[in-house]
Amino acid sequence: MKKNDINALVVYVIMLAIAIVTGLVFIRPTFAEFNASIPLNNGFLFILLSVLGSILFNATIIELGHVIGAKIGGYEIYSVCVLWFSLKKRKGKMRFRIANFDGLTGETKVTPKDVSKSNPKPAIYFPMLFLLLEVIANIFLISFASVLQDSNNSWPWWKAFAIVFLAAAFMIYIYQIFPAQLDNKNDGYLFAILTNQTNKEAYNNMLLSEYKMAIGEEVGELPVYDKVTDYTSRINDLTLYKKLDNLEYAEAIAICEKTISCENDVSDRVFFTAVSNKVSLMILSNQIEEAREYWISQKHDTKKTVLTGFNAPSVRAYMLISAILDASETETKRALELAEGSIRTSATNKKSVEEKLINISFDEIVKAHPDWDLSEYQDDPEEKEEEAEEEEESEDSAE
Repeated sequence: MKKNDINALVVYVIMLAIAIVTGLVFIRPTFAEFNASIPLNNGFLFILLSVLGSILFNATIIELGHVIGAKIGGYEIYSVCVLWFSLKKRKGKMRFRIANFDGLTGETKVTPKDVSKSNPKPAIYFPMLFLLLEVIANIFLISFASVLQDSNNSWPWWKAFAIVFLAAAFMIYIYQIFPAQLDNKNDGYLFAILTNQTNKEAYNNMLLSEYKMAIGEEVGELPVYDKVTDYTSRINDLTLYKKLDNLEYAEAIAICEKTISCENDVSDRVFFTAVSNKVSLMILSNQIEEAREYWISQKHDTKKTVLTGFNAPSVRAYMLISAILDASETETKRALELAEGSIRTSATNKKSVEEKLINISFDEIVKAHPDWDLSEYQDDPEEKEEEAEEEEESEDSAE
């Protein structure tokens, strides 16, 4: 098990412990004493709504803290996502989208106004400030309710609500402030790496490059790190996708190999993505036997995960392995069914490249197996053009 997976496990155990202690020590006595007046006449529903309310509220104020802190730190915000509900800047205006995110409950994407001067730390501090205010408010409510509660009023349940709300908040924030790399992006790890000006500038350069890629601008040369972590893999990805866009397969494979050689320092998702990229690019560059040997050498868990099609590189690998290495028409069609969705859920700065590579992969499959009927997976050019026009019209009308 990798270090960041162990860290994540520790955090999840702590979160579970908070939930158990809250339930047994604080909530169960209230249910026992005031059972006759449970709100909604359903204790489970009451607890569930309290937890969901806390998750929604804290996810919102964390991202609000990120937005305020980013503004103070000298950044422009171009995307804010709270539990898949996202506002993304397009043509100068923020538009609503349903989108994925890298974080426990949300993600705010920013770009620095000045690479050397923009300071990311206020965006870390403000969510903590909001937590402090939330703790103060809930402690006041718990104390006030403890004095007034009896079997004839609703104060015992306001107290229980505040306790559950606060416990859920602590569970979220423990993940958020844990000072190490976890399975999703968190402020604690970011704070730990932003210990000097060099790291701050590298971080700001990464944010600026991600923003330029997201809006389709040219990105300058960036360093490719030999020591790969989940953080530096994001920087390496910027160069990787430039190479992929230019179909420079050998250079792209070399970047993937840096990640693969640091298997113990990156999360499973980053590692499996690197393997997916490498094997698919080996096949696309006509290194068929080398790709076969490399794929056979992989561990069972790696093969199993790559063939689930968990993201666009994984789907691309699934398509090419099934068609070129295994010559399985059934599995190839299963992979092709995942292709459109994987492109749609790719990060904005990777979407067009992934679409290009999956189309190239499809063409290679058709060339290798002209006898297979894959017509249902082939784009109709006229239909595609009509869809693009409709999308453009809808965007213009939204303005």
